Amino acid sequence: MLTAGHCGRGLERATHRIFVPQYRIGRSAVEQPFGVYPVSRLYTDPRYEANTKKPSSDLDLAFAQVDPNTRGKVEDVTGALTFTPTSSYNHKVTVIGYPDDVSVNPDHVPVRCPVSTSQLPGFRQMRMTCTGFYGGVSAASSAPWSATNSGRTMRP
Repeated sequence: MLTAGHCGRGLERATHRIFVPQYRIGRSAVEQPFGVYPVSRLYTDPRYEANTKKPSSDLDLAFAQVDPNTRGKVEDVTGALTFTPTSSYNHKVTVIGYPDDVSVNPDHVPVRCPVSTSQLPGFRQMRMTCTGFYGGVSAASSAPWSATNSGRTMRP
C-alpha cells in the first residue's frame, strides 16, 4: 500500500498498525466491508525529511506491507491500482481522501475532488488544489490520484 512519507513516519512509531479498506464508522472489525488487514512493515526512504521544503520533500512517500487476513490478500479482495509512468505534470485527476476532522467529516466518508495538476514550482512534484480537503487528507501523496489520458489509465 502506498501512503505519504509523513504518514509512514507516524506509523513507524505505532504499536498496532492496520489497514481497513472502506472503513465504516461505528462498525466492528467483522462488520467492515473488506475486513481488517495487519500492516507488518513500512518502507520509507531514509533521506526523507518530514514537513520540509527541501528537495527531500520529493521523497514524501512510504510503502506499507499489508499482510493477508482470513479473506486473503487485500489486492485480491478490493482490487489494486498500479503505477504507470507519466511524461508531464499536467493531468486531469480525481483525488480521494478521508478528512479526519470530525467537525467537517463526522461520518468519516471519502471526499472526492476532480482537479487539474501542474508542477509544484521548484520541485519534481505534481500540485493540485482542492477545496474541502481538511486535516487527514494529504495533498501530497497519501490520497490516491487516478487519471485517464487518451483512454490510458495513469496513477501518479
